[in-house]
Amino acid sequence: MSPAQRPHTTPVIVLGLDRSQSLQAAILRGVVLEAREHQLGYRFVIERFLDRGSLRAGQFAGLIGPVYTKKREQQLRLTRIPVVNISNACAAITLPRVVSDDLAVGHMAADYLAGKGLHHFGFLGMDLHFSDLRQRGFVTRLERLGFSCRLDDQVEQSRVPDFARSKEHLWRQVAQWLRKLPKPVGIFACNDFRARHALAACDFAGIKVPDEVSVLGVDNDHEQYELWGYEISSVELAGEQIGRAALRTLHRMRRNPKTRPPPQRIAPLRVVTRRSTDVIAVTDPHVMRAVRAIREQLHKPDVLQLALRQIPVSRRMLDRRCRAALGRSLRAQVEWERIGRARQLLLDTQLAIKEIADRTGFNDPRRLSLVFRSLEGIPPSVYRDHSRGSFAPRQPPVGTEPGGLRQSGRFGV
Repeated sequence: MSPAQRPHTTPVIVLGLDRSQSLQAAILRGVVLEAREHQLGYRFVIERFLDRGSLRAGQFAGLIGPVYTKKREQQLRLTRIPVVNISNACAAITLPRVVSDDLAVGHMAADYLAGKGLHHFGFLGMDLHFSDLRQRGFVTRLERLGFSCRLDDQVEQSRVPDFARSKEHLWRQVAQWLRKLPKPVGIFACNDFRARHALAACDFAGIKVPDEVSVLGVDNDHEQYELWGYEISSVELAGEQIGRAALRTLHRMRRNPKTRPPPQRIAPLRVVTRRSTDVIAVTDPHVMRAVRAIREQLHKPDVLQLALRQIPVSRRMLDRRCRAALGRSLRAQVEWERIGRARQLLLDTQLAIKEIADRTGFNDPRRLSLVFRSLEGIPPSVYRDHSRGSFAPRQPPVGTEPGGLRQSGRFGV
């Protein structure tokens, strides 16, 4: 008899989650923390593929996980155990739902890309409900900002994220669509998987990223970036808060089986900037050349002097142009770029603060901490500690964004 089948008095909750996906791993963490902090007295088992017979055997007190289809919903209803759905893939499913606020995700993406100085935008989606909502939020926010958005009407919108299936055909479709868009353009992809399609299409067509096309995804599945070979900027969803809310909902359903909890939508945390949107859309060629020179030599303490040598105008004139184009001085631009790079290293690596200071040209960790705190409101060590938790650092205004478990046993939630 397996541990999951042994009789016990502590109720067992099934977590149908995939820990290889960063969002679902964060949801799992939120569930466990909520149970521990409020002493709810549950045990948890991770089982992604339990059949209906196993669930009906009376071994489990509830289930939290993604429900993607009506057929799966019908199967789960026959088990008569409380279920909380953490997927927004299918609008027709009526099980209690705790999901990200996908309209707010679209709003955040629009604010972020517009804040890069871009004036042309596109959306790359999938034939799923969360994609429709993110598109609607993106388009409506852009309209309020005075912009329009080109949609991917000519691109196949697969419901199943099979990247290997006819990938060259898909890349060609996306590349043809991207070629027709005015440049530079900001592309919002409904999730990181779709953002990968956009970047692969750019590689296929020889389109420069991020100079011609900037790409923003959703999910911040940063561990996949190393496997894919792409540095994708991404909207980070509040997975831990979703997990906490899902367990609270399930707990109420167990205490009162007749309750019908309304859908809960959890706001996204922030945008994590990586190379795919590391662009500043300015028309002044001298300012653009200066920014590129700064980025290429950011680790050097004398980066400003080195950049000035490459620009055929005086420092005073270039500083004036920089203020006109970017709203900040050259020296402020250097610190802005350095903090953007530092944030990326804090999120994606385990490098010591001193090493990050060296790689970003600060050299002195005290100087890095001082500048980081002035821009972010918290020191770098605190930013790193909370980067995958429930804490959301202060978001700059538009236009100023820097760069108890046991396991027995895809796509965006």
